[in-house]
Amino acid sequence: MRSLAVLFDQWYRTLQAPRKHLDVVDTAGHNVIFEEPDRFVAALDRILADG
Repeated sequence: MRSLAVLFDQWYRTLQAPRKHLDVVDTAGHNVIFEEPDRFVAALDRILADG
């Protein structure tokens, strides 16, 4: 059985979008916005600044 990380990497490589950005928060799970709110906001700020 392949790990979720491998499946995600395959999916992300095939994802076609005008822009895409991957920001991994190792210390959080699926609820990163609640578990690491400061890092979540910082990531959004970087993404929006790159416009």
